[in-house]
Amino acid sequence: MVHNSQNNNDNQTPFTSLIEMRKAHSAIMEQRLSKRLGTSELLNCIVNFIVRARNTGVLLGGEEDRSTAQTFLNYWSNELIRLDAPQDQWLDSILADYDQNKAPKLDDKDCPYPGLEVFKEADHNLFCGRTQLIQECLKKLESQQLLVVFGPPKSGKSSLVLAGLLPELKDGKLEGSKNWCYLKPTIPGSYLPNNLDNLTLEQIKLEQIKAGHEKTCNTVLVIDQFEDLFTLCIDEKSRKKFADNLLKLSKPENKIKIILTMRQDFKTYFENLSLLSHELFKNKDYVEVTSFTSSELKEATEIPAKRKGLQFEGDIVDKLVRDLVGEPMPLPLLQFVLMKLWEKREKNLITEKVYREVTGTPKPLGQSGVRWALSHTANDFYYDDKNLSPQEQQTLKRIFLQLLQPSVSSEVNSNRLQRKALYQESEDKEQTNRVIDKLSKANLLYLTKGTTLDDDQIEVVHPSLADSWHLLKSWLETEKSKMEDSLALSLDAEQWKRQGRNPDLLLNGKQIDQAHQLIKYAEASNVKYVGTSKCPTFLEKEFVKKSLRRRQINRVKRALGSLFILGLIIGLCSHFYIADLKESHNSLIKSQPENKDIIEVPIKIVSDKLENFENLLESNRQSIQQLEDIQRNAQQLLQEAKTTQEKVNKQLEMARKISQEAEDARKEASAKSGNFVWGILTGVVGTFVILFLLELYQKWKDS
Repeated sequence: MVHNSQNNNDNQTPFTSLIEMRKAHSAIMEQRLSKRLGTSELLNCIVNFIVRARNTGVLLGGEEDRSTAQTFLNYWSNELIRLDAPQDQWLDSILADYDQNKAPKLDDKDCPYPGLEVFKEADHNLFCGRTQLIQECLKKLESQQLLVVFGPPKSGKSSLVLAGLLPELKDGKLEGSKNWCYLKPTIPGSYLPNNLDNLTLEQIKLEQIKAGHEKTCNTVLVIDQFEDLFTLCIDEKSRKKFADNLLKLSKPENKIKIILTMRQDFKTYFENLSLLSHELFKNKDYVEVTSFTSSELKEATEIPAKRKGLQFEGDIVDKLVRDLVGEPMPLPLLQFVLMKLWEKREKNLITEKVYREVTGTPKPLGQSGVRWALSHTANDFYYDDKNLSPQEQQTLKRIFLQLLQPSVSSEVNSNRLQRKALYQESEDKEQTNRVIDKLSKANLLYLTKGTTLDDDQIEVVHPSLADSWHLLKSWLETEKSKMEDSLALSLDAEQWKRQGRNPDLLLNGKQIDQAHQLIKYAEASNVKYVGTSKCPTFLEKEFVKKSLRRRQINRVKRALGSLFILGLIIGLCSHFYIADLKESHNSLIKSQPENKDIIEVPIKIVSDKLENFENLLESNRQSIQQLEDIQRNAQQLLQEAKTTQEKVNKQLEMARKISQEAEDARKEASAKSGNFVWGILTGVVGTFVILFLLELYQKWKDS
């Protein structure tokens, strides 16, 4: 727009960041409005600013940052003209081109994002996007002694209090709050009885004196993760005592401000806890952490970056925000992706190329870039031989299946468990710890430090991993199918028990195989869900065992029944064969009377054999009648049925021998017709005997 001018200011160093440029701009504006500087001095300040701002262009790669810097330049260049500055002070106000070679290299320790860690008080300058909620907390705390902050899992409740509210209080945002006594934040934890000793008025006043405060000054006590009172403390008396102590401490005369953070899904438990919550819920004197708006997500991304000198190329931030709007838990996803982008930065710039690499652009249809980044990281971690051995891969699978619990519906429930709850007797404890630590380092698990190592609390970085990581999704679908089968088996077993163990209600066909495989899988996998166990009950095992035994016996019955039918068919054929022999015999007598003397002997032999055969048939009919008598007296025999499975097997072996003897007899009867039929009927009788013995055995076992 104007002429170039060379002066000594051309060698002025650029601002280190846009934030520093904005501060310099505000300082000149203030000096100008206050009229503390003369025109000459003001012009020198403006010229110096323009030179430095123009040169800062080599460091600004982000489109939005460059636009803001150019706006400053245009404003002060116009002011030079308006203030009638000499032409030799008119300067080129065009922002210098970005030069990657001149960009500062940011150190790893300068990362503006904490990743999955909770924002601490020391991170308050990097905690952005929650101004409205912080103001709401201050307003509530100004008029009441107890403040409860509710919110969904991973909504940033702890960060809001630790990095947002506490620094504001210490900065004096409430009257006198700058001089209050602030006790170290605590969590109930699993060692609640020990914590009770420290939660008395006398102990708190003692802590005040140790900190150099008067007993009469206000004290702030922060209890984070208050839901631990319900998840980790199983002693109802300790729980009630803890709540009663809080109720006493929150009385106005004690001058103790109590701040609790708690998951939204435990709100009902808190309402029913004691009088502690009565007035609180009656007047709605609590704060609910809402989901991030698009503007809040943008602030949480851009402001920390600018304070550390990190820049984003193009519209990367807008793309991130669009991906996150509507996510139920956007904060951990945002921090996860920002950490991945930070790791791949080029000096002080996150480029479009890096963004596409991290978020998988172009990404699969229907999947956001942030979810793709999470699933891709998990998949790479799992299949990289440098990360996990085959045994550790199995441990990883087990851990995820404990932390993510499939339900009968389409939802997957995310659990937070103590480290010790993830240990298995059948697995090396050190291996479990090793896998947990590796997953935490890879930002796939969120770890909250406990009083001891075993007391650490573990949860999956984000529930969306269950849907976006296809391998994990397949594991969960298998588990869901097993859960449904297990539920069906449990219901069938209970019905069988209620109906007096009716054998007609036992499983049939493929149901038996599925149930048997389910029990074997459950015992082998050794995985327990939160609140439920996959281990089959004694009733379910007995139900399946009885079903298996019944099927085995039925198979033997069917086989022997087939043998019986075959014997009848052969017997009928033999009957007609014998009848034919008789007819041939009579015809022979009629047609050859002259040979009577010659054939009398063989006819006599045949007649004798037929008579013997008829006697045998009568004998067998009597045997069958005896079997029917035995069957009618089966109840009496049951008292004597103390044989074992081994004896039954011996009977089966005897049956096989009888069948073999019958076959041998049949072959012999081919030459000697009378003995042929006898062999067949002997086999049939043997079949009846075995069927009867099997029936006796089954009734004895069932009794």
